[in-house]
Amino acid sequence: MALSREELEQGIKTASGQSDLWFTPPEGRSLIRFIEFPHGPHSAGLFDIIRAHWAVNYNGRSHYFVCKTQFGETCPFCEYLFKTMKKIRDEELRTRLYGMRAKDSYITWVTVNERADGTGRWSPPKLWRVGPRTATEIMHKFLNIVDGEYYPPDGNPSYALIITKRPGTAGQISSNVYDLSRKIYEIPKFEVKPVLEVLGEPDYEECIRMVDEWVKQRLMQITEPVGEDEEAIEQDIRSQMENIEAMKDDSDEDVAPNWDA
Repeated sequence: MALSREELEQGIKTASGQSDLWFTPPEGRSLIRFIEFPHGPHSAGLFDIIRAHWAVNYNGRSHYFVCKTQFGETCPFCEYLFKTMKKIRDEELRTRLYGMRAKDSYITWVTVNERADGTGRWSPPKLWRVGPRTATEIMHKFLNIVDGEYYPPDGNPSYALIITKRPGTAGQISSNVYDLSRKIYEIPKFEVKPVLEVLGEPDYEECIRMVDEWVKQRLMQITEPVGEDEEAIEQDIRSQMENIEAMKDDSDEDVAPNWDA
């Protein structure tokens, strides 16, 4: 499946959930089938594990791209993040920068039926991104039903996955429920590239430039001085990181962060 530069830029790097290349479960029920694909060097069952950043550009839109450590190299964006954090005293801004650090995404290829009962057409291949908790839950459902293996002998999961997205209530965000369909649905034969090959390696300098512009805009709104008492700032950062790690977010992990909240 060849992708143009425009599709890569609009569908992959922004990852806003609106691109035709990405699957984001809508409210209600969805029926999907996993597509067999050549896995990369870092995989877990149905998914490839991709180390990536959720960053933000100067327009405030989320921007998703692969961390260079995924390729076994030092990541200039990671270095930029932590150097910038050391210069900033504002706690909220540091929290947002720390939230842009590289994290593991579990990504796979799926096809989605246009009807939740499976009687409609199957979509072209789409990438689906979830967090490790969701990936583990899904793989355990397949593990329980396919005799201790993630895949049947033909290498392609025969069972469809039913996703039910429940709308959020007051004070809570929406949540997904995952169930296996006992019915076997036939899907077209798709040929797709490895996930990492499709995502590609971004222009890290451009990613840094976009985030740096956003940081400058934020700093213009902050009256606190920056770059002072570096030792105290570093201690604040270490303490803040410990607090953030202690408060893991239990929300759906396949949704881009809301930087405007």
